[in-house]
Amino acid sequence: MRAECSRKITFLNYVLSGLIVLLHSCDIIRTTEFSAVVENGEIILICKMLERLGKVAVPTFFALSGYLFFRDCNYQNIRRKITSRMKSLVIPFCFWNIFFYCVYIALNNVPGIGSRINFEIPRFWVKAFIINNVVNPPMWFLSRLIVLHISALIGLFLFKKIRSYNLSWIIALMTVDLIIGFGYQSPLHWGGVYYLGGYMAYFYSDVVENKGVFGRIPTVIRGILLGGLAIATLFLWEWIFAPLLVWLVMDMLKDFSVKPIMKASFFIMCTHYFGVRVVRKVLTILLGISPQVMLLNLLLTAAVVFLLASIVDMLFRKWMPNLHTLVCGGR
Repeated sequence: MRAECSRKITFLNYVLSGLIVLLHSCDIIRTTEFSAVVENGEIILICKMLERLGKVAVPTFFALSGYLFFRDCNYQNIRRKITSRMKSLVIPFCFWNIFFYCVYIALNNVPGIGSRINFEIPRFWVKAFIINNVVNPPMWFLSRLIVLHISALIGLFLFKKIRSYNLSWIIALMTVDLIIGFGYQSPLHWGGVYYLGGYMAYFYSDVVENKGVFGRIPTVIRGILLGGLAIATLFLWEWIFAPLLVWLVMDMLKDFSVKPIMKASFFIMCTHYFGVRVVRKVLTILLGISPQVMLLNLLLTAAVVFLLASIVDMLFRKWMPNLHTLVCGGR
């Protein structure tokens, strides 16, 4: 992979992790504290649009994961790739779930804090942690990604055996999902976009990684295409159109350098949910409750958590590099 493309992916991951923080900060509209002020239509509309923007990150992450897995993938190295992905996903998945389980238990036993967290400690059983992700909900992404990586051997077989129709079976999977609905957190729901990323890597990585491919399209057509994709992403099916929209935007970016702080995306993904809950609670106490404050709380929560998690990751990476490598999958 060209160095410039690698830098773009690092930058993209960092931006997407910020959108994930924004997405979960939007949960403020569902909290009991602000249940009385959700009648304000304008504020709720803004919050809903921000939430929709945050959702762009989820399908893009799945598509990017599929792309990186199937790039240079073949029968000789797929076992190594699957083993490597399992190590870099299963260990962080287990560690961060157990870590925050212990954190919540500790905080719930501190006078004055447990009642404010409003968190019911679940029994330590498999379904609660692996399927429902009750302790750290964003970790559902890792558990579903693990399933998709395990199924990659099937995808590779289909890419090789029915080359002329491999895109059609991906489209068929997406179509079935649109008709019957597999469920937002189902691996089948994200299988289409994951394998679409894999399809682009397996057959067209040279096009994807070629600098400025999209920029060669006439400006007017490029603007119409971007506008159409943006509308489709925000108002139709973001899980289908978002990855293409993001790729087209990234393709237009010029040369740039990647800062060390931009390597924090995986750490942010694993830890931000706890930070969002704490910062939101603190801001609610400090700022009070009103429609305008709700929007301010949302934006400040997203910004503060994103910045703090980025800084903590840099310090963690510097002071405990071996542990960081283990619990962040080497990222």
